[in-house]
Amino acid sequence: MNKNTFFNRELSWIEFNARVLYQACRNDLPLLERIQFLSIVTSNFNEFFQVRVASIKRMQKIDSRKKDISGYTPTTLLKQISVRAHEVVNQKNKCLQEELFPLLEKEGYVYVKPENFTPEQQNFCQREFNSNILPLLTPLRTDTDVFPRISNLQYHAAFLLKPIQDIKPMNNEFITREGKQAIAFVQIPTGISRIVWLPGHTKAKQFTLVDNLVLQYGTQLFPGFEVKQSMLFNVIRDADFAVDEDAGPNFIEAMEEVLVQRQSSFAVRLNCNNSSAEIKKFLMKNLGLNSDDVYECDELIDPGCLLEIGKLEDTSRLKFENWEHFYPKSLPEDKPYWDTLKQHDVLLHVPYESYNPVVKFISDAADDPDVISIKMTLYRTGNDSPIISALKKAAQNGKQVTVLVELKAR
Repeated sequence: MNKNTFFNRELSWIEFNARVLYQACRNDLPLLERIQFLSIVTSNFNEFFQVRVASIKRMQKIDSRKKDISGYTPTTLLKQISVRAHEVVNQKNKCLQEELFPLLEKEGYVYVKPENFTPEQQNFCQREFNSNILPLLTPLRTDTDVFPRISNLQYHAAFLLKPIQDIKPMNNEFITREGKQAIAFVQIPTGISRIVWLPGHTKAKQFTLVDNLVLQYGTQLFPGFEVKQSMLFNVIRDADFAVDEDAGPNFIEAMEEVLVQRQSSFAVRLNCNNSSAEIKKFLMKNLGLNSDDVYECDELIDPGCLLEIGKLEDTSRLKFENWEHFYPKSLPEDKPYWDTLKQHDVLLHVPYESYNPVVKFISDAADDPDVISIKMTLYRTGNDSPIISALKKAAQNGKQVTVLVELKAR
């Protein structure tokens, strides 16, 4: 069979994301929507490396000479993936730096690096760090017998430390046996906003990132040490675990165990900024990665944090116009649907028609004293799902609530 008979599915998937990235590069789209497309590309690649690339790396260890249906061995395919993925990621970074950041500034939202802080902004950021960020930080040393666990997808700041001559370090745990340079990690807090709005005397709204404040002022965690270099990074780990589907009543426990294993499985990819070649080399060695597995950027690893700008007032011009949903004429807006549904079925044409009737239907059922049971299927929900809230309310009201959930959905 000709090896060109089939496209390789992994390489084809990368081309799909190149088309998503093309949307971010379109000048005719609103600015925040273009940033949204960059965020989607980032998220998609995280999923791709966790599952698809991880499975290929596992196959490479099992049988490196076995070819897939498109004619690639695992080693050859990984090389092709790296080449094309780097091209797409580099284009993504270029789009952000050369197009979207200047457009944000033109719209009055200015990203400020620590080296460009005014004295007023320096004082503000120092106070913000000491009050709201420093208490959340826990430094980790790396010269232990067991390399510290770096959680999957979590952002970390890395510091290359050297004891200051003639000053006794207060934090002895970061002194190596030889008194040489040491490297420490600090996880970037996840429970707070990534964007920090800065004071200023211009019309533009200026901002920086929590990541920058940790890199700039995290030196306070290491009194008596000089920070020679620092770097921001995250690690993508293997998440392609099989689940014992015959576990019966223990299936949920088996799924929970898989989710725990994801946090410390083997590393597949390293994302980092380009501020420290020495720290990057150190991470590659300890994570078992080579240069093909490393993806560098100038600034933001994940541009998705910029979408917080859309929560401000007067940003509607930077988004698509709100889609006008139509409420279905066959359903009453101000009373339950029971009488209508007894007469005939109702088919919703989403997104042309509003999805709100689904939420209303479940909410009404949760409140209706004549409803004794709710049974439904849920594939995926958001972080603040009104349907989940309605189901919880129904259960609190004494109704039997049974929901089929696809636990294995990626």
